[in-house]
Amino acid sequence: MNVGEFVAELNAAGVAMYEEEGKLRYRAPQGVMTPERLETLRAHRDAVLALLRAEEYGASVVADPASAHEPFPLTDVQAAYLLGRSEAFDYGGVACHGYLEIALPHWGAARIEGAWNELIRRHPMLRAVVSAEGYQRVLPDVPHYDVRHEDLRGAADEVRTRALEATRGEMSHQVRQTDQWPLFDVRVTETDESLLLHVAVDLLICDYSGIRLLLAELAALCTGADRPEPLDATFRDYVLATGRVREGDRYRRDRDYWWSRIDDLPAAPDLPLRTDSLSAPSRFTRHGLRLTPAQWETLTRRSTEAGVTASGVLLQAFAETVGRWSRHPRFTLSLTVQNRLPLHPDTDRVIGDFSSTSLLCVDLTEGTTVADRMRTLQARLWEDMDHRLCSGVEVLRELARRRGRAEALLPVTFTSTVSGGSAGAETVSSLMPGGELVHGITQTPQVWIDCQVMEDGGGLLAHWDVREGVFPDGMVDDMFAAFSDLVMRLVDASAVWEEADPLALPARQTQRVADVNATAAAHRHQLLHTAVVEQAERTPDRAALITSSRSLSYAELLGRARTVAEAVRDAGGRPGQRVGIVMEKGWEQVVAVLGVLLADCAYLPVDTTQPALRRNAVLTDAEAHLVLTQDALLPALGLPEGMRAVAVDTLAPVDPRDHAAPRHRAVPDDLAYVIYTSGSTGTPKGVMISHAAALNTIDDINTRFSVTAEDRVLGLAQLGFDLSVYDIFGPLSTGGALVLPDAARRGDPGHWAELLTAHAVTVWNSVPAQMQMLEEYLRTEPGADVSRLRLAMLSGDWIPVTLPDAVRRRVPGLNVVSLGGATEAAIWSICHPVTTVDAGARSIPYGRPLANQRFHVLDTFLRECPIHVTGELYIAGAGLALGYLGDPERTAERFVTHPVTGERLYRTGDMGRRLDDGEIEFLGRVDRQVKLNGHRVELAEVEAALQAHPAVEATAATVQGEGTARRLVAFAEPVRTEAPELPAALREKAAAGVTEAVHAVEAGEVTEMVELLDVSALQSMAVLFRSCGLFPDATAEHTAEEVIEAVGAAPENHYLVRRWLAALEQEGRVVQDADTGRYRELREDAPGEHEAVLDRIDALEPRIRWGAELVRYHRVSEQHLAPLVRNEIDLKTLLFPEGRLETAEAAYRDNLISRHNNAVVVAALREIAQRHGGPEPLRLLEIGAGVGGTSTVLVPELDGLGVDYLFTDLSHFFLTAAQEKFQDFPWVRYGLFDLNRDYRAQGLAPNSFDVILLANVLHNSVHAEHVLTRLRELLAPGGWLVFIEATRDAYHVMTSMEFNAGLHGFEDERRETGQTFFGRDQWLRMLGEAGAEVAFCLPEEHSPLSRIGQHVFVSRFKADRTRLRPEALVGHLRDRLPSYMIPAELQVVDGIPLTGNGKVDRARLDAWTASAAQGRVDEGGDAPRDDMEQTLAELWTDVLPVAFVGRDANFFDLGGDSLLVARLVTRMRERLPEAADLEWDDLLRLVMNRPTVAALAQHLGATRGSDPALTGAVAVSPLVRLSDGAAGAPDTATRVMVHDGTGTLVPYRAVIRELGDRLPLAGLVVDDIETFLKADPRTQVAKLAERHAEALLAAGLGKVHLVGYCMGGLLVPELARRLTAAGAEVTGLTVISSYRVPYLVEDDLLAEYIFARLMRADLVGLGYPKDESTTRDLVRATTEHFANTVPQGSLVDRPESALTGPGREALRAFRALAERPQEERLRAIGASMPVEDAGLRSEERLSRLYRIVKHSLVSVALHEATPCDLPATFVRQTGEAEIFPGMHRDMTEYWQQVCGDGLNVVDVPGDHFTCVQPPNAQAVARALLSEDGR
Repeated sequence: MNVGEFVAELNAAGVAMYEEEGKLRYRAPQGVMTPERLETLRAHRDAVLALLRAEEYGASVVADPASAHEPFPLTDVQAAYLLGRSEAFDYGGVACHGYLEIALPHWGAARIEGAWNELIRRHPMLRAVVSAEGYQRVLPDVPHYDVRHEDLRGAADEVRTRALEATRGEMSHQVRQTDQWPLFDVRVTETDESLLLHVAVDLLICDYSGIRLLLAELAALCTGADRPEPLDATFRDYVLATGRVREGDRYRRDRDYWWSRIDDLPAAPDLPLRTDSLSAPSRFTRHGLRLTPAQWETLTRRSTEAGVTASGVLLQAFAETVGRWSRHPRFTLSLTVQNRLPLHPDTDRVIGDFSSTSLLCVDLTEGTTVADRMRTLQARLWEDMDHRLCSGVEVLRELARRRGRAEALLPVTFTSTVSGGSAGAETVSSLMPGGELVHGITQTPQVWIDCQVMEDGGGLLAHWDVREGVFPDGMVDDMFAAFSDLVMRLVDASAVWEEADPLALPARQTQRVADVNATAAAHRHQLLHTAVVEQAERTPDRAALITSSRSLSYAELLGRARTVAEAVRDAGGRPGQRVGIVMEKGWEQVVAVLGVLLADCAYLPVDTTQPALRRNAVLTDAEAHLVLTQDALLPALGLPEGMRAVAVDTLAPVDPRDHAAPRHRAVPDDLAYVIYTSGSTGTPKGVMISHAAALNTIDDINTRFSVTAEDRVLGLAQLGFDLSVYDIFGPLSTGGALVLPDAARRGDPGHWAELLTAHAVTVWNSVPAQMQMLEEYLRTEPGADVSRLRLAMLSGDWIPVTLPDAVRRRVPGLNVVSLGGATEAAIWSICHPVTTVDAGARSIPYGRPLANQRFHVLDTFLRECPIHVTGELYIAGAGLALGYLGDPERTAERFVTHPVTGERLYRTGDMGRRLDDGEIEFLGRVDRQVKLNGHRVELAEVEAALQAHPAVEATAATVQGEGTARRLVAFAEPVRTEAPELPAALREKAAAGVTEAVHAVEAGEVTEMVELLDVSALQSMAVLFRSCGLFPDATAEHTAEEVIEAVGAAPENHYLVRRWLAALEQEGRVVQDADTGRYRELREDAPGEHEAVLDRIDALEPRIRWGAELVRYHRVSEQHLAPLVRNEIDLKTLLFPEGRLETAEAAYRDNLISRHNNAVVVAALREIAQRHGGPEPLRLLEIGAGVGGTSTVLVPELDGLGVDYLFTDLSHFFLTAAQEKFQDFPWVRYGLFDLNRDYRAQGLAPNSFDVILLANVLHNSVHAEHVLTRLRELLAPGGWLVFIEATRDAYHVMTSMEFNAGLHGFEDERRETGQTFFGRDQWLRMLGEAGAEVAFCLPEEHSPLSRIGQHVFVSRFKADRTRLRPEALVGHLRDRLPSYMIPAELQVVDGIPLTGNGKVDRARLDAWTASAAQGRVDEGGDAPRDDMEQTLAELWTDVLPVAFVGRDANFFDLGGDSLLVARLVTRMRERLPEAADLEWDDLLRLVMNRPTVAALAQHLGATRGSDPALTGAVAVSPLVRLSDGAAGAPDTATRVMVHDGTGTLVPYRAVIRELGDRLPLAGLVVDDIETFLKADPRTQVAKLAERHAEALLAAGLGKVHLVGYCMGGLLVPELARRLTAAGAEVTGLTVISSYRVPYLVEDDLLAEYIFARLMRADLVGLGYPKDESTTRDLVRATTEHFANTVPQGSLVDRPESALTGPGREALRAFRALAERPQEERLRAIGASMPVEDAGLRSEERLSRLYRIVKHSLVSVALHEATPCDLPATFVRQTGEAEIFPGMHRDMTEYWQQVCGDGLNVVDVPGDHFTCVQPPNAQAVARALLSEDGR
């Protein structure tokens, strides 16, 4: 019968059949399985099972003995083990290896050896070797294996022990050469008690069940039992069969299951690791537990009662233990599973690595009891195992693709081989019959903990094999003890199964926590200010408050406070009422605080630095109806309506001795103050602190640090920062004094030092940054006497590890204390006295709790975390706040009651962990812990590592970007140093250079020339006005507006006309009425006067070499004044006539003052370059270089001096010209830069240049001071700012250069003065204010050249800072941090920004990183990942004007061009071994086709070491990923750009740039050109389409929209046809300016002509006909004669008589070309290509590129397109650039034929070549976007 038909019949009847443990099972509706059907089913059981297996798994195993010794692939797990053993991977360096020692009877070594060799012959995988290339094979013959034998019978115990340890040492951690046999080691040791069998196996060849099988067969052979039956199948047969399993339905189902779950899988357990865990040794240690048969039977019974398996119980026990030490309760474990598919009856008896892995999601928040969690986890495990055909290795690969490779590390594993048999059945459960396991150990790459459970001897063995050096000392011992205890309790007590938390903290740790939190101490229970009042009554005349201008005694302080109290009560203040205090730093603040408390109210400090809106919102929220302030602030206070203000300093004080204090109604638990802090919701929240809470902290600090009446505290903290609470009540409670800084100098460390010295301050209390500022000041001012300072309390932020010792060097004996806590817990709750700090420490400990306070590190379940485990910090005790004012919900959220202890806790939101000694280590806010590429990174650890660099003063780290684009960014501030003297030689060399450049000129003639040029300009202004009908006579009057209207000035030139009027009035040539502002009496020059001025200018010019071209330019400008002012012509047409640069060069270089200034600059910069020390080049940035007026002279003079010169301008025009000009100076780079924009947003980094040069550019600053600030930031310490600048408003410039865009709209002082150019003295003042040391300014004021009004300024910046390069810091970090913690970007900044409270201003840092991200074209791009990507990125920064290159940045978008790509290719071949062997052209093509670091590295990595001769070698994909379309809709079709005839994506660059990330983009390219050129052109298009379709399908791009430009458009229909046939979704086609080749081009002359057109060469200059129509006629005549073919030589063989006149003209031109050899013709084409393509000009490259184009022409001409019925758009250029006759019309007709009447035609500007170039590329991009309706 036909079994298939029978099964189909049953399926149709609703019968479901399946296999279970080799048996056929079914489920059927009642009555369906009739006796006849049942009988048939029984009779054909085996055939039905085979059919079901085939449907689920594909074809079964087919034995192939003839190929038994041929190579075969590795399984997924084998491949992972092989790759993972490499030390290139984290936690590699080990083999997947197992070692066993089994005690046996004295069978004898010879018997063991014989039996083992028989096993070698029986089991092919014992003869297997594994190639590093990824395949395995079985050797046909191997030599006899000698089992090493050692006889220790009769040996002393010590000898035996040493010998056994030596054997274990040799065998237990073997890493064998996998391609060398054998991959096992078997030895025998005979002792008095037994024969010990030692077996070490590389688990590549055998899994655990296979080892068990081998040991069983070994025992049988040794004991003479029946020999096993021969095997019909091998592991090789099985592996090849499993390859076909992927074709079955079940595999597809299983894959879909896992793919749908990947995004929700949690990460690996977040266990505490040693800081050096990545360098952990490659050794494992075993921790073991054994259950007796009785215990094992009990556990099995209890598990059955609970509805779970015994294996599931052990799995849950392991998960509970791991979860107790994991930071998060939700994590993923890796499970090792046996996966022997039923593909052959012998499968269970075959030796090989059948193991697989499965990922198990553990969530310890599921279920209220441990039994509940067991059942939940087992159900999930069973569901996972039902989908095991998609292995865990496959899932991890997909997970790595989605989240990054680090996320795919799952290093905690569980392996169970517990069978389903009854406990105690030794025949089932013994590892080796007749033997006892004595010792064992396994190790696995990328595994930290491997929990293995197995039956043995009727009982159970549970082992943890743990990699040494990964975890803190003692942690695994505690973990395994907890695991063992839990397992034993599950055996012994049924109640444990119903516990919610079955794992208690280890007793030793519980006691440690209790000891540390035993802080009970006696404390005063009174009001916060009581002691201050009592002190004032005891010592009224003692100084209480000290400022630089006055002091207050305790009596005066109390008297003024009581006056304030009366005022508060008079204003309606009632007990508990909040009273606002808004004041600058001063004695009034303290008086106000005491006065409010004396009135039984609560004070509410609001800093004056707060914005008015926030300040008033706080006052309103707190219902503060009264505000205490200072008289000077009253006028601008602007309080909300109904709120009253009282100026404290205007209240008359009273004598407290004559003024009885009213009786207090407040009690210690009442509210003392409210401080508002930033809220996570964006709304400030008011923290309410009682008198008792604050007093507890103050009393403890005073007692702990012996603060007495002899102490004085410097009060730096703002009143709104709770450090100020101690500043006031700490010293004043003991009779000490509070010293207050001046409000205006509160942030000045010099002022602090003055106060410390003058008032003998003993106690310092601040954030670390302020102490750091003081230390820096003391370092530069060692004379300051601060020796009375005895105690420094630092809190509120991270303390740099280097700070305590640094400040102690300035103040010997200083007691430095770290304090911490929260505003919500009354100032501080924890402290740590800082002794000597290890320079390598990553942070200073947080410490131990203060008196009557407690600190807990709790997990998600509010359980105390084990030592080393990160948890959230909770505070308990006397310091806790009352809550948040008016916010019960937030109070309930943050102030919680512990469910077990009943303690009231404050949840800080800070993370920490407890150390071995009980102290707490602070790990930052929850939001300071970030995840990058799967790695958890603590920003503080990065900061600490940076801080350890001796040249770093302060650091900060942050994260920029979101999702996979997140990047780590760090900032470092250099340490201060003593500034060296300015080099005197600098000015001397500059002055000497001037003498050589400018010969003696007559001072009077220079002055006269300046005056004449200005007179000529003034005369031309007057001429323009009169020509417009203005000022017809002396009585005529006009307003400025009337003049502007009359001359028709364009709006942007209105300001200039006003400047003209001001100039004429200044020189007495027009009169302005002082009252009306109107102008009259415009002076009229006598006839011939203007001409005389011009004649005298012409006479003077050659005498003083002023510059004839410059004079001509000014004159032409004056002659065109009317069209210039009306914007009818652009100044550039005069400055660059016909695109030439001569005039501009004359204006900026070839004239008297420019020669002088350039000589100064050259001399100065040569001296600076020669003085530059260090191996790195001098980094020079020229801004606004333009025509190179200065650089043309400077660059040759710097050659050979080790300079890296970045030439920048606003325009590509100048960059292109400069590239050609400086092509002999490869150390010059080019880039766009705008000095008025944030430099970070333009790709530059602070402190990254040694010299900045600006030649007549700085006046373009919108705000000069702001620009100077940015330039100072760009300069490295000791860097030089060199600039040439106009220093007077010259009238002849007003009529010429001032028409340049940008010389108006100023926002600095010029907005008020009306200047365009700053004067010499103004620049010197601004430089001084910017912190510059001016070396010199030339020409000198007395010089005749100074009258011209241009000067050179040379200044030095930041010479008091240590030079620090990011590269040095990166190297420093690489020695201290793992690679994933190295910042992707490292900025050296002048100062870490601080908030008003002295904390790091992270909002400012975020703004800096966001700005820097904007400067990278690949804003969402990750940093380079592996070594190759990092090397490529470094090479890119070498040749491109960028400081950072993301892995997805496009080389050409970053400013690359063909010149730079040629330079890059050369450097790649020098630096990258993977590129060294590639042909230059092949490598060039790779960069052109894959212009991102990621794509290029991927391609080079894929081809690394590839050998086509190897079996299975895979060709590199032609697919290039261009953009993931992050901004697009999620279901958007990927736009796939198909290469043009050159095989590249070069023409698409501008279009790709326009689309940005709005669409997902990919490209198809041709990399292997030799194969391409050898292909048959008749089938080329079809073959390319087939290969491209395979690439798209393999990449999973199932929804695409195909785009083809030029010849690439012809590939698109063929590609679409293949994709749709394969089931992919092609949403449509877009063809851009694509044409069919209308005839076959075999003739080289015509092919060269087409090639020259494509290369944008100068056709006329090459000798081709000037008129394109003549070529058209010649080609038409040829193709008509030769039937649409142009055979070789036919173009010049046509008789002239057969041609038209134009055709004959073309014929003569082509015949002339034919007389020259082809090599010469191609060289000429290369020479006439645009300069940006100069990198392609070599003869070899041109010849190769020409061959490609010609081959493409032939291939496309021979191709016959098939009709396409998909939606199609033809993007047609409107301009003509015909390569073939009638091409434009022919294109449209052709595509209508191919795509039908539904073809959508979109016209875009430009010709065939320019339609895809800027700006026309925008129109093409719009056409592509419109396909999605955008």
